Amino acid sequence: MGKSKRDERRERKGRAGREGGRKTEPQTFKEDKMAAQERIGGTGRHSRRGELRAERNNHKEQLVMREVLLTSAFKMVEDIKGN
Repeated sequence: MGKSKRDERRERKGRAGREGGRKTEPQTFKEDKMAAQERIGGTGRHSRRGELRAERNNHKEQLVMREVLLTSAFKMVEDIKGN
């Protein structure tokens, strides 16, 4: 039987106190990515680069939403006209 997520996490974290937490490199993709970001100088929400990235993503989402709304409104008009 495989390990549960909790057991895997516990194994990665190690113990607090004398044994001093994790001794190995990060293992999951997400941890690896976060470690890389720390080295680069942060693409987190509060760094300048990260804030710009978040702004771009947000803008893309807004554009998509606008497109969805416009197409649905256009369809409604078409239905009302009866074309």
